[in-house]
Amino acid sequence: MLLLDFKHTVWLLIRLLKIKCYEDSLKLPDALDIVLDANILSELVDLFVERGSEFDEYTWEIVVSLAEQYINDDLETAIRVCSGILVKADKLPLQIQKRVSSLIDLIFRRCIRDRACMCRHFYPKI
Repeated sequence: MLLLDFKHTVWLLIRLLKIKCYEDSLKLPDALDIVLDANILSELVDLFVERGSEFDEYTWEIVVSLAEQYINDDLETAIRVCSGILVKADKLPLQIQKRVSSLIDLIFRRCIRDRACMCRHFYPKI
């Protein structure tokens, strides 16, 4: 039942994004990233429903943390958390690794787009 509610919410999100894009209150790259994020989260939810007992608590925490960081307005914290998760991603199951790296990529892209790639994560101090 929860899976159906989640799928329904994703479709409502896509409809809302479409309306916001028509009203020009949301930029197209942001809307596309939100759709990609929702799609990846949907795949992760499907994986957890199918094979939830196979994954340990560490995997659950990583996925929940990434979902929280995507909606976080503080990009500095989001990038820091994602950098830490990226280092530990090789310990995750292979099915999860691919989707986790995609979520991290979306967060990094948002940082690059919003800050024009001038933050210290991509240009460290010399």
